[in-house]
Amino acid sequence: MDLDWPTGAVAEEERKSEVGNPIALFNGKDLSGWRSDNPSGTRAWKVENGTLVSPGNGPEVINDKKFGDFKLHVEFRCGANANSGVYLRGRYEVQIEDDSIKEPPSHHTGGIYGFIAPSPELPRKLGEWQTYDITLVGRTVTVVQNGTTIIDHKEIQVLPAARSIVTRSCRVPSTCREAKRVTFLSAIS
Repeated sequence: MDLDWPTGAVAEEERKSEVGNPIALFNGKDLSGWRSDNPSGTRAWKVENGTLVSPGNGPEVINDKKFGDFKLHVEFRCGANANSGVYLRGRYEVQIEDDSIKEPPSHHTGGIYGFIAPSPELPRKLGEWQTYDITLVGRTVTVVQNGTTIIDHKEIQVLPAARSIVTRSCRVPSTCREAKRVTFLSAIS
């Protein structure tokens, strides 16, 4: 699937982003508006009691809509040995995990994986519902976790080679040949 990404940087002040009415990405009933990156796989996401549930280590679930600049509210809960995240435009992942103390700080919960560490880094709350409120305008991101700003208006650096972004974003590199051909739009894994 081709995605069009701006080739030139636009100063944030020049952007005319307007916040529209909120839209629900998940209806709480079924996977309408979502698809798997591996539709023929045996492990699949499902809906249980109004909650989108991951099968554990397995496929990505991808929203069918395309987004430019946006604000996203996410409610999540993770258990022991969790390693997951929310992909933003298929390039940047807001990390969700339970114990990555041996990993670099940007790999910890709330970090933009490989780019920006959360500060302050909040305690992990296994089994408890938590929230992210994520704003992404261009490459400038703000992440609020459980009401606390942990990344405040930080620009995500551009890597010199698209392959670095793609391999970070995609589990199937053959479907992601360059940054303009990324299959993940808004994924929760």
